Order: sequence, then structure tokens, then C-alpha cells
Amino acid sequence: MIDYLLLVGLSLIDSLSVGTLVIPLVLIIKWQAMKTAHYTTYLTTIVCAYFMIGCALFMGLGWVIAAFSQVTAMAWFRWILLVLGVALVLFGVLSPNPTRRSVEEIVAARSVQVQSKRGKNVGLLSMVVLALGAAVVESATMLPYLAALGIIQSQEIPFVAQLVVLALYCMVMALPAISLGVAVKVLGNRVFERILGVLPRLEYEAKITLLWIAAIVGANIAHRSAIQLGLLSWGPLF
Repeated sequence: MIDYLLLVGLSLIDSLSVGTLVIPLVLIIKWQAMKTAHYTTYLTTIVCAYFMIGCALFMGLGWVIAAFSQVTAMAWFRWILLVLGVALVLFGVLSPNPTRRSVEEIVAARSVQVQSKRGKNVGLLSMVVLALGAAVVESATMLPYLAALGIIQSQEIPFVAQLVVLALYCMVMALPAISLGVAVKVLGNRVFERILGVLPRLEYEAKITLLWIAAIVGANIAHRSAIQLGLLSWGPLF
């Protein structure tokens, strides 16, 4: 049960990423209305994309582990991990605090040109392309998602059940964006002021969280590598 509660927590963290929340926010601000078909197409595509990425990693995880199990036991590989861990700690601790951008700057940076006058099909296709691009670019850097895949893979349940859990995880990732879309659809312009107010803080906190994650993960990697190399004798940090 604890593992599944952890998965829910990880999925909610993932739900705050650029692809699952910031881009939907920017789309709504850009449209100044709810385009239900376009918004639904985007969210459906990104959920399916993350699910397919997870399936692909599931399929390859076994032979990747088998192929590199001997390599990871070598001293030179552990030294590389030690250096990588220290680098992540330095990045997380020494990086300057990110600047908080205005709503206009965020929208300009993340803006997607959706020209409804060009036809519905073109607009829907642009949503598919945007979602696929966001999923592919972000998947490699979303540590909670990668950690969740490892937890799901470790469960002693049939492979089909693992896929069901993965699908549910991806759906939970989209819940905040779905709730946002429903609120905009029901309340209309009354929610735009609050959306504009939260967007800069959301982006800022996401960047700060990334630095914390980098430092924590780096410290753990460096500490475990130092123990394996005989440089330290006390147990893992976590």
C-alpha cells in the first residue's frame, strides 16, 4: 500500500511539470477561452505519450540492466558516478536563484501559435505535435516519473497489471490540468485573473524544486559511490 501511495505522490509532482500544467495554462491564456477539442487533444496526447514512453522503458529495462550489471560494478564506473553526484550537488547548491518572469514573458517563451482560422484539423494536429514534443523532451528529466517506473517495475504483480498501474499514474498526472480546463469551461473569464496570478510563481517554484532535487539526488549518488569505493564506511543517506 505504501508503494501505491508513493506513486500517487510522485504522479502529483509530475502533474506540475511544464508539459502537464504550464503549457495548458499558457494555452488557455493565449486563447482567452476554452477550446475544448484542442485542450482535450493536447491532454490526451501527452497522457498517451507518457504511457508509451513508460511501456518502452519497461520493455527495455530488463536487458539494459543485464547488459550493464557488470559495468556498474567496476571501480571506474563508480568514480564516474561519484563525480556526477558531486556535480549535481554543486549545481543544485551553487546555481543562482532563478529570476521570476512576468506572465507576458512566460507566455511569449511558451507561446504556441494556434490559428483557428486555418481550420480545425490543423489546430488539432498542432496540439498533438506540441504534446508529443513536450513529453519526449521532458521525460528524460522528470525524476519522479523515472522513479515511479522503477517502483511499478518492482511490484510483484503481472505485467498487464503493471501497465494498468502505469496508465492510472499517467492519468493522475493530468488531473490538475483537467480540473483547470473544467473550471475555465464552467466559470469562464472569472478564473483568468487567478491563472495569471499563479503562473509566474508556478514556474519559479518549479525551477527551485529542480535545484533541490538535483542536490538531493546528487548527494545520494555521491554518498553511495563513496561507500562502494571504500571512501566512507557509514550507511546510505536514504
